[in-house]
Amino acid sequence: MVPTYQASETSSSGESLSAAELGEPLISEAIKSLSRASTYGIDRINPDGHWMGELLSSTTITSEHVFFRQTLGLDLLEDGDAFRTYLLGQQNLDGSWSIAPDYPGDVSTSSEAYLALKILGVAQSSPIDKALYKLGGLKYNPLRPYSRKVAVSWIIERQEKEGDWAGIIPPMHQGIQALTLEGYKVTDPVVQAGITAIERFAWQDVNGKRIQACLSPVWDTVFMIRALCGAGPESVIDHNDRRIRQAVKWTKEQQILGPGGDWRIYQPDLAPGGFAFEYNNTWYPDVDDTAVAILAFLDQNPQAVETASVATAANWILGMQNSDGGWAAFDYDNDKLFLNRIPFSDMGALCDPSTADVTGRILEAFGLMIRCSKTEHIAPNLLEAITTISDKGITFLAKTQEADGSWYGRWGSNYIYGTSNALCGLTYFHDKSCLVRDLMRPAIAWLKRVQNEDGGFGEELITYKTPSPALRGVGESTASQTAWGLMGLLTVVGPNDRYAKSAVGYLVNTQVEISGGGRSWPERKYTGTGFPGHFYLGYSLYRHCFPMIALGRWIKIVKGAKEKSARGGFETRWSGQ
Repeated sequence: MVPTYQASETSSSGESLSAAELGEPLISEAIKSLSRASTYGIDRINPDGHWMGELLSSTTITSEHVFFRQTLGLDLLEDGDAFRTYLLGQQNLDGSWSIAPDYPGDVSTSSEAYLALKILGVAQSSPIDKALYKLGGLKYNPLRPYSRKVAVSWIIERQEKEGDWAGIIPPMHQGIQALTLEGYKVTDPVVQAGITAIERFAWQDVNGKRIQACLSPVWDTVFMIRALCGAGPESVIDHNDRRIRQAVKWTKEQQILGPGGDWRIYQPDLAPGGFAFEYNNTWYPDVDDTAVAILAFLDQNPQAVETASVATAANWILGMQNSDGGWAAFDYDNDKLFLNRIPFSDMGALCDPSTADVTGRILEAFGLMIRCSKTEHIAPNLLEAITTISDKGITFLAKTQEADGSWYGRWGSNYIYGTSNALCGLTYFHDKSCLVRDLMRPAIAWLKRVQNEDGGFGEELITYKTPSPALRGVGESTASQTAWGLMGLLTVVGPNDRYAKSAVGYLVNTQVEISGGGRSWPERKYTGTGFPGHFYLGYSLYRHCFPMIALGRWIKIVKGAKEKSARGGFETRWSGQ
């Protein structure tokens, strides 16, 4: 049994480290854990070289899909039992449905699930009151016919040749419904293509059939490449394995170099080069996926810094930096937050302002490019640009750091995610200025304060609704959040740090056998964020990729310290104290 390492004071990271201090049983078990995890990962690659796990969300997407098929007169009998099984299986004990596991019941989500089940033929168990409201219609407007014509043209122009819109279900449902309201028939090619595309979002197993909000092939693939390459010798394959090279090739083929893209509205002269999260989404690449693609390419082969794929991706990211020095996910300077107060902005997400988590990821990608430039050739003008731009990103992180040392996480839950991303970016620049160290020091202290007694990290989604400092970083430990916490710690602490060892012990102790081969980590809670406070995501590969990345980094640091100790040297990682 691996000992559980409890968090207490930090050991010195400036001394030679003995095998006993490093904890040989923990090292040995961590190596085994990483090797077994790599088996699980490589066994689940698709034949063409990419990964895609199920993307979990609330029942709303499936409920609305039932509405969609009902309104279009499409058959619901064939999949009715599977939809019912899924919807009933997600109901809480109090009769409600939630927007995420272990989250309070939500009226809107519950209403949609109830109506979907009624449409699917589930009898009500008790009478319910019905209220009818008479709503006033739209007043006459001479511009309305023209506006509708323009809207239809806009919708059709943005449909992918495969039938998708933006790679996510809501605009696909609504786009088709809008077209049918404007006179298109269900049998028309544009509508049929959309209906066929929607069916590709279905996921069915013993728990029933559900519709995923979107698909995550690029996101899952680049993180799995990072996880397997970062595992080093502990992986069942090395970074030059045919399957890894095939995954890199598949990812490069997803780069968007065409003339489309709504990001061009504010940056019309910027050359394309981004990557999207999904299949079939050439209109909306995002900065975050593009940064992780760069990181994956360089993890697999540092010489990739010389390739056109990396250069065009980096140049696109450079052009998407906002005026405040940070980066958003999709847009440039889309930060007019007063728009979120418009009544129909029910999720408060009409804007796409800069965020710390995305900015940290960009700094990590640019920092790794700068490091690779020490041994590989990179165009001098590009190197100068990313160096200068990175300084502005660091300044943005300085402006957005919370008083307790943490950073808000827009796309992952929550302050643990934001803080980890910021630290993983800043670490490449920690020897450049005192400012960076001054930012990292309180962030590390915050991570140590919020670490759970079991060695893990956890944080509840309620922090998006109630952003109290007392709730930040507080929650039941999960595999993905523990990995984020450990990744953040390892940007500063040495291999003998007890907080880091405690997190490693948690990951080793909680790994389980998976049917089909290898080992992974269980995770019921959602740790991904779609719309804060409204829509959350459970990435089924987060629980696997991030623990692999974190364990790989810790093992690499341990081995480096042991080699230095054997040579009579000492560990040089700065203590962060």
